[in-house]
Amino acid sequence: MTDQSIASVVLIRDYRNRRKLTAFSRPELNLLISVYSRRVISGEWKAYALDHGEAAAKFSIFTNAHAQPVYTVIKLANPSRRRKRFTVCQGVRKVAEADVLKDALAYFRKGLRLVSG
Repeated sequence: MTDQSIASVVLIRDYRNRRKLTAFSRPELNLLISVYSRRVISGEWKAYALDHGEAAAKFSIFTNAHAQPVYTVIKLANPSRRRKRFTVCQGVRKVAEADVLKDALAYFRKGLRLVSG
């Protein structure tokens, strides 16, 4: 009995999923986790979820594990001239939009201020 195995070269690119997923970069994730952790420490937020797709990546923030997200930070893969790359939504309402994540996350730095009149 002879073994006639034939070795062949297989190109990985032929077998990879051809979809390009949009994802947050490491520095972007660091910014998101920084904002998130401050709110967890204060007791406001309880959980988060990351979703990656072809058109967008989403960082969803929850007040408990079984609710709808209270906030969602969206990174668009291909923003248009009229749409910014990063959007912060509260439920279905857009509350901030920017070309740079740090600028979009500035929405969370806004605090209540005492106004005397």
